[in-house]
Amino acid sequence: MSRKKPLVRGKEKELEEFKIEVAKDMIMENRNLSKELSIGNTSSKAINEMSTAGNIGGQMVKKMIKDIENKMADKYK
Repeated sequence: MSRKKPLVRGKEKELEEFKIEVAKDMIMENRNLSKELSIGNTSSKAINEMSTAGNIGGQMVKKMIKDIENKMADKYK
């Protein structure tokens, strides 16, 4: 079940920026399209690849978990 509203109100812009960052990371990893990072220069092919919301959502969760694990590891060193 997808959620239409973010859990934290007022953070919609940051969430959208994070979503774009993850999508760009996916493009770099999967297609090596380093020349197409600027949204203004992004081809329709790259936009179509970024539109796979399920994949992006899953990658966002993985990245968030990794970041939290790293913070926890640093905290308990």
